[in-house]
Amino acid sequence: MDIADHHLNVQGLAHGGMLATLADTAAGLAVRTRLDPGRRHVTVQLNVNYLSPASPGRVLARGRAVRVGAQIAVAEAEVTDERGRALVHATATLAVTADRG
Repeated sequence: MDIADHHLNVQGLAHGGMLATLADTAAGLAVRTRLDPGRRHVTVQLNVNYLSPASPGRVLARGRAVRVGAQIAVAEAEVTDERGRALVHATATLAVTADRG
């Protein structure tokens, strides 16, 4: 994602909520790759550690499914800047259920 002016807080840094959303999305998509057809996931707990401030520029979010069970999944995510500097480390717990669609 490219961080633009409208993603900044009043201090001129990337808004933490936006970075948390990226981490949540990366963790959820990592879990999704491990789900059987007809299953879905929803985050029930997200822990975010902000490691460095993020300035305008490109950031990358990567997720990893730690464990995916029949009802609960655990994942991690990291958001880095274009130099590879760690900005956010997050852990997520997700509920796994049958798809309601």
